[in-house]
Amino acid sequence: MARTQNFSEYVATIANRLQKADRADQTTILVREIAELRMQVQSMAQSMAAMASYQEIADRLAPTQAETALPASVQIDASQHLQLLDGFYALEYSDAGRAYRWTGPSLRFRFGVWVDRSVPVNARLHVLFAGNPANIAGMHLSVDDVRCQVRFDDRQKVFVATNIPTRSFNGLSIFEYELAGHHPDKDINDLRELGLPFWMFEVAVTEGAASNG
Repeated sequence: MARTQNFSEYVATIANRLQKADRADQTTILVREIAELRMQVQSMAQSMAAMASYQEIADRLAPTQAETALPASVQIDASQHLQLLDGFYALEYSDAGRAYRWTGPSLRFRFGVWVDRSVPVNARLHVLFAGNPANIAGMHLSVDDVRCQVRFDDRQKVFVATNIPTRSFNGLSIFEYELAGHHPDKDINDLRELGLPFWMFEVAVTEGAASNG
């Protein structure tokens, strides 16, 4: 098994190749390195997506006891463990000290939650701002593959979906958002494809609804 190079060794290897190359070839070398890296990342993402899909199926098929009550509300904030595979970049902090994460690189991102779905629920996605202005009217939400209406409350900076339909069985619920476009005003030195900066996602039973459990 080949020994894994560390960061410094990779830097030295690439620098050595550039020093030996003609100036005209240096750009080609860098482009190829970036392209190869992106292909490896894409392959890794596809493998991770397959693994996550298998885990999701296992979670949904896992036996649940009828008397086991799921919570009426769930909150996920940006400081919790969220993965690039699900559409989230690393944790950052605003100037005011609030923890948040950019979504990306895909326009889609999702949350998997265990919550009572025997009654209608509401979903609220809190953001620092809406990102691309097209997201205000063009955001989509699917809950377990069922399309739901979303509106943006500009005063509170939150995307809201109300009275999400019930489901007849316990299990993991997947809330998948799809943006209308990437954030257009990022720093020129930021090579990421940015969606929107979210800081809190919450799901709660619709007020006045009674569980059938």
